[in-house]
Amino acid sequence: MKAVLFDMDGVIIDSEMFYMKGTYDWISKRGFKGKLEDTFRLIGTNMEGTYNLLYEMLNKKYSISEIDEENRKYFLENPIDYKAILNPYVKEILIFLKEHKIKTAVCSSSPKKTIEKALKDCEILEYFDFIVSSDEVKKANQIQMSI
Repeated sequence: MKAVLFDMDGVIIDSEMFYMKGTYDWISKRGFKGKLEDTFRLIGTNMEGTYNLLYEMLNKKYSISEIDEENRKYFLENPIDYKAILNPYVKEILIFLKEHKIKTAVCSSSPKKTIEKALKDCEILEYFDFIVSSDEVKKANQIQMSI
């Protein structure tokens, strides 16, 4: 084995429910009448895709820039605790891989800044050789990389 690729959500951390509940909270205050489960279609999208879906979910009442602003504001006021949602044994696995000189990478639809903050907060950034984010690829769910 030469390398191991990790996704962020569901593998390294379990943040999807935090973001879905938060998104549901703020869009409900802006007129969204759906259920929490309706926000699950946002999972795996990059920010552009998320904002386009939210634009539709909010019946085109708000511009993309307004949605971006509201989303950023909400999550700045309600920040995630990455360390609390770090999946069990992640650090131990990363230490093992590093000791055996196996390359590691994070491949995620999240922005690079978000990935780096999560890894730093979880005290595991130093264990990754590469980070591939939605900043580097056009379609976030089509990340292809060979190491």
